[in-house]
This record gives sequence, structure tokens and C-alpha cells, in this order.
Amino acid sequence: MVTINYNTAMPRGTYHLPADASCSHAESHIIKKAPFMDQKVAAHKFTKSITEYAPRGMKGSKNANFYEFLSLGTVATVVGSGMLIALSNAAKKTAGTQSKEAWSAAGKKMAAGVLLYAAGKYAGEKVANKLIKGSTAIDLDMPCKSYVTQLREGPGGEEKVKSEFHKVFASRDWYRQDLLLKDGDKRGDRFYHYDKMTKKVGYKEKMNAPDQLMHDKIQETISRAQAGTYISKYLWAALGVALGTRESFGKTLKPFKEASFGTNAVDKVAKFAGNIKDTFKNAAKELVNGGTGSNAKAKGVVGKGLIIAAAVSTLITWANVTTNFKKKPKVKSEIDVKKGYEVV
Repeated sequence: MVTINYNTAMPRGTYHLPADASCSHAESHIIKKAPFMDQKVAAHKFTKSITEYAPRGMKGSKNANFYEFLSLGTVATVVGSGMLIALSNAAKKTAGTQSKEAWSAAGKKMAAGVLLYAAGKYAGEKVANKLIKGSTAIDLDMPCKSYVTQLREGPGGEEKVKSEFHKVFASRDWYRQDLLLKDGDKRGDRFYHYDKMTKKVGYKEKMNAPDQLMHDKIQETISRAQAGTYISKYLWAALGVALGTRESFGKTLKPFKEASFGTNAVDKVAKFAGNIKDTFKNAAKELVNGGTGSNAKAKGVVGKGLIIAAAVSTLITWANVTTNFKKKPKVKSEIDVKKGYEVV
């Protein structure tokens, strides 16, 4: 006897339960992507960490969960990065004229290094996930919003609901199958997301239970992608630091209040943007060529090696994920009506 999941594996055109019928967070849903969404979510976590998560955790609240604990890490990251930049720039205020210039350059490089570390880490993961999505239709960055009912705090306490931001494919074992089906129902096709995946595998026709067919492949994709991007994104972060600490950022980069930028707001912004562009261009050349000095050649070799390592790591991550993805599972495309089925 074959056992199937009644809530997910019913053939097309047959009656099925709502996608959220067995979901503890019935209001949860996939979020439509929008510009700067990741930044908005990060800002939400940061503010909530300060105003709610930290105080709740310090009080030993039973509603302080693991999501809040992980979100608190953004505070440490932002504060720590800010302190590095502030300390490097604060030293120039008490230094002599010659030392002040040196500290100013060091402060600029520290700021650029910190910011480009974060940018490199973010971009490295996004590029890999974008390539994987193009080959598998599995969007590892697909966001979702969950509504969690909190426990009452003491006698007479109110029952509150809070929101959390997650990724649909964040967990190999617990990726949100319910939300994929629920979103498909809203689009008029329960298996909307799964049909895209089966098409990438090579199935020309729509399958009866594509969610069951793709389950193992989705889990394998998540595992391979997470392992690869964990290495790749830090190589990109290292590349960002290497770029930001070039002498060009200390010498070429000028503050927005620079007198040579003029007083007209439009011209000032344009010239400041041009200065940043020139700084990046010079820093990139310096990273590749090694700059000046007796060990410039060796620095150039290291710089080129870091660029190649970051790029190759992304390609390896993508290739490792997609290697066996198009290998079709040995299963039937239709439910055999001659067999008995047990509804679970």
C-alpha cells in the first residue's frame, strides 16, 4: 500500500484541503519581492531587537524565541562596525598635522573595508542564489512573513501576535511547503511553484503530484547551496575588505563637504558620486596591479588570486547544486488507480 499526504499530494483536478489547513501559522504568507526589501527587513530586525527582543530576553520572557536571539546579532554587528570606524576616525582629532592625514586615510580605509565586507558577503550569496534559481526555479531568497501568537505573560495578560520574517527555503528539513501550495492556490494553480521546478528538470507535461516528486531535489538543493554559499560569501567579503583597504580609499576618497565640490546641491552630489566612482576604479586597479612599492608584484598576485577565488567559488557552488538536478527521479507521473491509498 502506498501512503500519500492528503494535503499536498492529491492529483490535479481533485478536491483538496486548503493549503493552510494543517499549518500552525495560518496567516503566514510568501512576500512579493520589492526594491530594498532585504534592507527593510534588516532595519525591522534591528529596531525590534533594541525595543522588544533584548528587553524581553533580559526579563526571561517565555516568548523570547530563537528568531529573536538570532536577530540580536544585527545589533552587535552594527555597533561593532560603527565602533571600528569611529575609533579610527577619532584618533585624527588629537593627532598632529602629519599624523592627522595618516589617521584620516586609515579611517577612510577602515570605513570602506567594513562597508565593503558587508556588501561583498551580501552580493556573494545573492549572485549564487540567482544562478541557482535560473537553473532550478528554486528561489532560495524567497521571503515569507509569519505571524506568531505569543503566550500570555502572567495572569490577565493579553494574547499578542507578532510578525517574523523568514525565507521559504531556509531549512532543509522544514522548508515551507505549506506556503508554496498556499501561494499557488492564490494564483489559481496549487502547484504553480513546483511546476516551474519540474519544467527545469525536463518534464514537459504537468505532473500530478510535483511537490512529492521534487521534495528530495529541493532538500538536496538547499543542502548543497548552503554549504557552497557559506564558503563563497566569505571569499567575496574578503575581496570587499581587500578592495576597501587600498590606498586609493585613503587618498582619493573625499568627504561630501569637500570645498572643491562646490555649494550647488545638484553639482555637489554629482561630483561626490564621481569621486566615489573614481576611487573604486583606482582601488580595483591597485588590487589587481599591486599598487606601488617593492612588493607590488606579490600584492598583485594575491589580489588577482582573491578575485579568481571568489568568482570560481560562486561557479562551483552553482555547478555543485545543478549537477544532478536534471536527473529525473524514477517514479510514475500518475497515481496508479489500481493501488490502494491511505490518506494521512
